Amino acid sequence: MRLARAGGVAVVAVLAAMAACGARAPEPVDVLALTRELGSDGARRALVARVLADPRDVQARLALARLADELGRPGEAVEQLEAVVALGGPLGTRWRADDRARLARLLLARGELRLARGAASALSDLERAASFGAAVPAAELARAHVAHGLARLRHVDLHEREAGRRELADRDLTRDRAVVDPEVVGARDRATPGDRGSYGAWLWARGARRAAYEELAAWVEATPADARDPALSEAYLRAVTWWTPVDGPAVPPAVVAAGGAARCRWPAASATCAPAAVLGTPAEPELAVALPGAREHAPDAALAWAAIEVAAARRGEVALGPALRARVDAEVAADPAAAPALRWVVAYTAGAAAPPPPGSGTGEPAAARLADARTLVTGGGTDAAPLPRGADARTLAAARYATARIAALASPADTVAGAPTERTLLAIAYAYHRDADVGERLARDAIAASVDEALATATTAALFDALSDPGRARAAWQAAVDASPEPAFVEGLAEAEARGNDPDAALINATVAAAASGDPGAVWARVARVLADAGKSTHALTAARSAIDLAGPDALAAALDAAVDASRALARPEQVASLAARRAALWPPAGGDVAGDPTDPVAAVAALGEGAGSVDPAALDRAWLASRWAPRDVATRAALLRLLPAGDARARVVEAELVGLATDRDPLLALAAVAAVHVPSGR
Repeated sequence: MRLARAGGVAVVAVLAAMAACGARAPEPVDVLALTRELGSDGARRALVARVLADPRDVQARLALARLADELGRPGEAVEQLEAVVALGGPLGTRWRADDRARLARLLLARGELRLARGAASALSDLERAASFGAAVPAAELARAHVAHGLARLRHVDLHEREAGRRELADRDLTRDRAVVDPEVVGARDRATPGDRGSYGAWLWARGARRAAYEELAAWVEATPADARDPALSEAYLRAVTWWTPVDGPAVPPAVVAAGGAARCRWPAASATCAPAAVLGTPAEPELAVALPGAREHAPDAALAWAAIEVAAARRGEVALGPALRARVDAEVAADPAAAPALRWVVAYTAGAAAPPPPGSGTGEPAAARLADARTLVTGGGTDAAPLPRGADARTLAAARYATARIAALASPADTVAGAPTERTLLAIAYAYHRDADVGERLARDAIAASVDEALATATTAALFDALSDPGRARAAWQAAVDASPEPAFVEGLAEAEARGNDPDAALINATVAAAASGDPGAVWARVARVLADAGKSTHALTAARSAIDLAGPDALAAALDAAVDASRALARPEQVASLAARRAALWPPAGGDVAGDPTDPVAAVAALGEGAGSVDPAALDRAWLASRWAPRDVATRAALLRLLPAGDARARVVEAELVGLATDRDPLLALAAVAAVHVPSGR
């Protein structure tokens, strides 16, 4: 009896040893012989055919994984090895030690790429790589836990945020300061107020806005005003600005006053944020986006406001005329005490036949800045680089849009690596224009060539968005989400669903993306705009309502714009009037309020009409001039590209500018620029 029991134990031990070393795996395919016979591509096609004929053919999958790895197709290798793991067997995975090591190595490489951009899925990759025998550095595991915890801290759900905080605290990741930012000590249960404040600023910089606000608020409550760090005070005020509704309770003046440059967004700081005082300082861009108050009529202050708005217009943040009219009283144009440059710009933006701007004569920076606008008034100047000779503008714009959209996934401290290059995307786009199926096949090849198939698939999804193929875009975004459910991928899926006539699905995925994004109002505002542009007005209003409830000041205007357009499409005039009144109180001003303003692109496009029949050359000249004042305005450039006559040199400039705008920081503006390049030209 004892001998039989010992024999049974021995059998189990042998079977366990066989499982550990992979001795149960079927006889492998001789990849080398197959390659000699058919060549690398032929061998791969033969193995793919075997897998398609019998998806449970483990030998073929293992051979295909090995060959794909050798051919520089790590994504395909991972796919086949994961399939083998999923197929399993009575005693576990039917593979050999080298197959197991291959998957461990590829998972480690994929985890490192995902960790470099701060993706939460990096943690799972690194832990699985370690379970398969890879030597994962402890530093990388620590950073992966931080990335995973941060993803949870961005969530709207209180319990998720608390779980993220505990993950950062319970792992005690802060022991190695070279691995984890020292600010993470503020996540601990007994962190000091100062540590919590630093932790809150760290969270804010990484997009965990609600969690950041809570930590910074706790720091303010526990720290005397005279002992507060100025940088943390500014971070707190930025968080308060995001959190407080436009019509919400006022922030205490002492908090505003201590908020550094950010204080200039608040009316309470008007005494210390006089336009002339902040001109040329870091506070100027903050003052430039402050909500408008009473119009300035004092010449010196009006001159400073005009200089600030000229700079904002040159950055593409506002249309000069509407912005200037919101800040400066028009009567200053007739004030003999006002600087000539100020009187000129006020009269000019009001539609008067003003002469070119005079020289400043005084040497004052504000007047000199207005005088520098001479190149815009005379119709010259562009920052767009000329397109390469022979380049197809629409293909180049599509490739650059996809590259820029994926690059935007990086957090401030991280990078994005592993995505298809612009050259690869150009090849896909060129092939797509000839045959969409060929373009799709090249996209699959690009995904197979990347070890991070989620990132590569998302890149091709963005490319299909730019190529106006919502069906392929939706399928690719879904595959990216399945591989790594990152909020940016889920938002891309929601937008593709909206463009592809499935608004119900778009709202479902928008809810998921917004909840996990860290800034839900901004996500809802973008999805609302896509739904409105797609003609799904009822669904657009649903999304816009969520955006209006949740958006900070940076996204609220866009949310109201989408709601106004959707309400107008639904023929609800009273609702349009109510929403438009709320929108009029926000920054930036919408434009189109003065028909004769040569700097206002909205008015310039309206003057062009529908473009039917012959176009007034004067209207084209005006639209061109307005486009010089508005470097990020797509609608004006789209109209110009469509209507400029053949041979007009301005068309090439506009085309190059649209290609440049395909990489704009606003993804919807960038995609509109790509679509504008696609518009058939009358040239």
